[in-house]
Amino acid sequence: FIFMIIFASNTLGKFGSQLNGRVLVANQDIFVIIFSTGAAYGLMLSIGIPFQSLVQVLPFLLVGTGIDNAYVIAAGFDRSDQSKPIEDRMYETGFSSGMSITVTTLTNIVALSFGSMTKIQ
Repeated sequence: FIFMIIFASNTLGKFGSQLNGRVLVANQDIFVIIFSTGAAYGLMLSIGIPFQSLVQVLPFLLVGTGIDNAYVIAAGFDRSDQSKPIEDRMYETGFSSGMSITVTTLTNIVALSFGSMTKIQ
């Protein structure tokens, strides 16, 4: 995870710039995924779903998906009109990036659903 944080921090933006520096965005993206994965594991264990070895790969898949979404949002923000206020730029970013994130998320859901139905022997 540390390598992913360093990689995402270096590639998402410039250091020192408040508007283009996205080091905190990259860090928060990774930490949200780590904490949500821990919460999901806790919920699964509390309701009696057994922990399987295949589930250990899930955090790495989620980090890849989460970082992908962060890059899509950052690219959408960079494409927005810089003369507009931040609120309008964020609206444009959500409007332009939302469909891409939705399609990739649905694709991941379908792929992981088929993968979960596969018997591993």
